[in-house]
Amino acid sequence: MQQEMESQHNEMANWLAGMGYQADEIEWLESAGASARCCNAKYMKMIADIKSIVSESNTIKTVAVWHINRLGRREKKLIEMKSWFVENKVQLYVKNPQLHLLDEDGQPDKAGGMVYSLFANMVESETEEMMQKFARGKNQKRQQGQWDGAMLPLGYTLTDDNYIVVDEEGAALVRNIFNLYATGEWSTTRLSNELREKGVKDVDGRDFTQSRVATILSKKRYTGYTETTKSGVEFSYPQIVTSELFEQCEALRKGAKIARKHNYASAYLCNKLIECKCGYHYTASNTVYRCFKEHDEVVKKVAEAERLQHTDATLSIAMMDGIVWQLAAHLEIARLANQGTESLADYKQQLEIATAKAETAKAEIAKLPAQREKIMYNAARYNMSDGQVDKLMEKTAQDESRLQAELQAAQSDVERLTAAIYKLEHPVIDMNFFESLKENLPENIEKKRAIVRSYIKRITVSDWQTMTVSNMVTLFKSKTSEKRYLIITIEDFNGNAYKYRYFPRWSFGKSRLEELLEDGDWAELLLAA
Repeated sequence: MQQEMESQHNEMANWLAGMGYQADEIEWLESAGASARCCNAKYMKMIADIKSIVSESNTIKTVAVWHINRLGRREKKLIEMKSWFVENKVQLYVKNPQLHLLDEDGQPDKAGGMVYSLFANMVESETEEMMQKFARGKNQKRQQGQWDGAMLPLGYTLTDDNYIVVDEEGAALVRNIFNLYATGEWSTTRLSNELREKGVKDVDGRDFTQSRVATILSKKRYTGYTETTKSGVEFSYPQIVTSELFEQCEALRKGAKIARKHNYASAYLCNKLIECKCGYHYTASNTVYRCFKEHDEVVKKVAEAERLQHTDATLSIAMMDGIVWQLAAHLEIARLANQGTESLADYKQQLEIATAKAETAKAEIAKLPAQREKIMYNAARYNMSDGQVDKLMEKTAQDESRLQAELQAAQSDVERLTAAIYKLEHPVIDMNFFESLKENLPENIEKKRAIVRSYIKRITVSDWQTMTVSNMVTLFKSKTSEKRYLIITIEDFNGNAYKYRYFPRWSFGKSRLEELLEDGDWAELLLAA
């Protein structure tokens, strides 16, 4: 294609030179990707550029094209361009077929105009016939099991005789996408972000997007499914994933309830768990939980007399999420200890994911030497500057550091999960066993929230209460002060109630949280980070 373009360029230069035009009198306008048939954006820009260059120039009054179809492949568009040339007295030279629109006086040339109109009609007919020929060729190739020339889907490549086969590198990526999504822990957004962070590119060289990952997951072709084209031709792709895996992902995809970008509710563990005495729930607002209805009444400026009775308190999100997670995590550890068989399946699934991530990182690292060789080859071929080479090499070094870190993290997860699985399969009740369970609690906020919701039924908050505290000033003097606090009660689904006493910052100079023990005493509670 590049050679053909260069050949046309040289022929045009020689042709124009034969008409007396010097090289410095010619301004070339080339637009790769412009489609005269579809009138795409690049084509429309090319036409607009022709008009603007000619209109704004005091010297350019002639346009020359290689073929009439360079101006358009639709008769209507070609006639529009003809009218513009004539009205603006701009000469048009066409090499194929050879014609000119204006005579020496700048008036329409009858013969040239007639040939132009005739070929404008022929170009559209030829274009339609060409497209039908292409379609017939595509169908014939597909009937023979060959590829039709369009862009290949990710995971496939072609043999020398144009038959489609599995591309193992691309297929591994497709399988990885399906396997990770099937776990239920990876949304299409998270998968696309992971691929972009690793620098993995799609078949067209672009970054993966959420919609692209969703499209891959929706294509049944990866199961070896036989597709039927619009023209009725059946075509099968080699299998990359099993039908069972595809159906599992399809069920998850159709039933997925992934939070939208602006839906922040899932980021807070206590959202809509805390009940106000007015009957409504607390929701997150900046750094605190507050009664939704009370906030709504304030915003709408509801009169004091018409407002509901509310619990007069806002609660720190950090504090409340810390309380419920520490409690829910304790209950989850107890469950894991008593039901090791359930956690065993979870750990094995996590191990599979960690192993896949480690293998992916290894594969990416293995490509780096070839990538460096390619940089040096291109540097010599295209005479790149030292600065350009250094920049590319630095980017490769950064990629290597990132991939090594990812590999180390994945291998660490593999070791940790393998050890945890071994302990579950060979149970020994000791403190190390419980510590291993604690270490494997999820870090993902959505999974944390799911655990909290599986144990915590509701949270209630008392009105402000007061207690008298004696503050020793000297050995002979003392004074008392009143401290205000709230009683926070957390109920689980087994009917158990856990009580906490919360003193705000202005009570003791810092926030203080106390837990009610079984013997009735209160003990200060330190929330885990």
